Amino acid sequence: MCLTLKLYGLLLLFLVVANGKVVAQDPTEQLFDAISKNENIVIQDYRITEGDVNNLVFLFESALPQFNRSQRYISYFYIQRIALGFENADAQSRLLDFIVRVGLKDADLGNRTAAINLLYAFPGECFTNAIKNTIASYVAGKEEPLIDYVKLAGWAKIGHVEVLLLELLRDGELSKQANWVVQLALGRIGNPESIQYCMEMIRSSGMNDLVVHSLVPDIVYLNQREAIDYLLIKILDEEKLCSSPNPEVELSINCAYRLMEAVAPVIVDFPIELDASGDLLVDDYDEALSQVREWIQANYQSYQIKE
Repeated sequence: MCLTLKLYGLLLLFLVVANGKVVAQDPTEQLFDAISKNENIVIQDYRITEGDVNNLVFLFESALPQFNRSQRYISYFYIQRIALGFENADAQSRLLDFIVRVGLKDADLGNRTAAINLLYAFPGECFTNAIKNTIASYVAGKEEPLIDYVKLAGWAKIGHVEVLLLELLRDGELSKQANWVVQLALGRIGNPESIQYCMEMIRSSGMNDLVVHSLVPDIVYLNQREAIDYLLIKILDEEKLCSSPNPEVELSINCAYRLMEAVAPVIVDFPIELDASGDLLVDDYDEALSQVREWIQANYQSYQIKE
């Protein structure tokens, strides 16, 4: 039975007196209190450590259902931020498990979708077998948002959902977009027929602004050698098929600049890095493109893709 907010209010609003001494609030209780009061939060101020993880999970799981929709989402968001600040994979997995069990089952559909999107920032090694099994159960139950669960299951490379996804395709009840997501998930898991299906669709789409915006993220999501090879070859292409990022300038540019941004995070030892906003961390774009093209020509056969 969940503890009431009244009880937590008594716990969180006052200092605890123990053995005649005043004991300050636990940092996880301070965070809970701030969210319940809708205060502005700077997560670094709470100094929550890996040793606080069990208390954090217990506290939020006990009383979270009594938060409103916005407060619950804020809780998922800051728990993700806390987890990503840890170096210990076990501590990260503990908080990831909380979001999967609680956030992905939130009473609000929008919160479930938002919580799913928070999970893509976690390293793959944080997805334990228990976490994968929980995600697979949402797919098996055809729970909503089903396609978002499917895409997450593919991203986490949960191999035992392959049969479930093939059944979804055979049922023939998916929309065109949903069918594409299922094929992508199967392709990322390693299903050869789906990889071939996706690559045929990708190659037939050519390259332009719309493809860069909507399809290239799917190509990267596949995480297959054939897909990343395709983007590297396109970086070598001299055609100017994309438009300038400045809407006031009518100028065709090479799509390679945006493709470099897409592949940089997923290739081991790629020569160009991105800044915090995802833009190329370079001073001279032409020089950077030349450097990347030389790297591709030298490493095309041997480069490695990050899992």
